[in-house]
Amino acid sequence: MTWNYRVFEEKHEGRAFAYSLDGVLGRPEPWSSFDIREVYYNEDGEIWAYSDSMSPFGETLEELKADVSMYLEAFKKPALNKDCIKGKHPDWVYSSGDKDGES
Repeated sequence: MTWNYRVFEEKHEGRAFAYSLDGVLGRPEPWSSFDIREVYYNEDGEIWAYSDSMSPFGETLEELKADVSMYLEAFKKPALNKDCIKGKHPDWVYSSGDKDGES
């Protein structure tokens, strides 16, 4: 199994903030948010699983720089969303809090 970082888009209904800065109640409009996640691929290259939103990490400054470099690679590919995942386990999301790897 291989993996890389990918940008994920999540579409939302309604506004992020119900009121504008001038206090006027806003009309609900769809909006999107973006984050970066680890994406895991099966032997056929299909997305098999993905993580929750991630933050760069390293136990040394050099490891952190390498991780940030891998994050930047994610911007060179199209953003993903849950609808474009066609692997065997599209609903399986790895969370770092899971002890057995299941959500």
